[in-house]
Amino acid sequence: EVEKTERQVKSILNKLTRERFDTLYGQLLGCCEDCEAKPEIVQVIAREVFAKATLQHTFVEMYAEVCSRLNADLSGKHTEVNFKRVLLDQCQESFTRHLEAPRIDNALDYEEQYEALVKYKTKMLGNVRLIGHLLRQRMLSPKIIFVCTDELLSIGSPEALETLCAFLETLGSAFDSAQWPGRARLEEVFARVELLALDGRQAPRIRCLLKDLLDKRRRKWAEAAPSAPAAKEEEKSWRQQPQQVQPTNSRGGNDAEAPRLTRRSVPLPVTSTPSSGCRSYAGVAKGQGGLDGGGSAFLAKA
Repeated sequence: EVEKTERQVKSILNKLTRERFDTLYGQLLGCCEDCEAKPEIVQVIAREVFAKATLQHTFVEMYAEVCSRLNADLSGKHTEVNFKRVLLDQCQESFTRHLEAPRIDNALDYEEQYEALVKYKTKMLGNVRLIGHLLRQRMLSPKIIFVCTDELLSIGSPEALETLCAFLETLGSAFDSAQWPGRARLEEVFARVELLALDGRQAPRIRCLLKDLLDKRRRKWAEAAPSAPAAKEEEKSWRQQPQQVQPTNSRGGNDAEAPRLTRRSVPLPVTSTPSSGCRSYAGVAKGQGGLDGGGSAFLAKA
């Protein structure tokens, strides 16, 4: 029964879209109500929604809404397993795990190690974006904002700072207002971001990410639209590139001498959309420690 319902849950989540949200959400909720093994099914749903949200960043806001509605609808059903507790335990565990350097098998070839690092970074950024959207949905206490920012700033590695940018960008439009009681402390966080953006010891890519974050804040978190002439010029340059540029390798030879790209030799995914020409690519998370070394800090402060 549990395995059958688990397959049904996965099928529903695979088909979930904004257009079909209400219909499919009703089916998802029905899985909990129809199955006798409710605790196991609640855990399955929390696990599957978490996995989808951390890998599919484009739909993370929609999955956070699923979490919020499930939490509200299941809280009055007297289920043995608390959906919110299961979900937040996964967020806590993932946040703590991704503060540590990934363990990549050195026996793998270069491309396989590369893929492993991309997957690692995708999950790390996906987790903090999900946490951000759960905060926006009021599933978590705003206190958790500063648990996360303090931890990432204390580590201060390039990967931790990139994660910080993704986290603050997700939260910005919802919490960065004069009416929010935590605004003063948030100002302190952004003051530290400004200092890091000016710090010449930081990697250029990270400084660019930090500056882009500050630019978005100055624009009240509105995306900057590229000007029409600039967009046309970029398109013209792109269309002309194949006729003007002949691929060469590092020794100056032609493309026949250069190593071929395999199916897996693809650019690292862009993890944000900067406004000043910098692109952030996936790397390796290097950090240490965790939120509290054990337990669930999210739950304690939720």
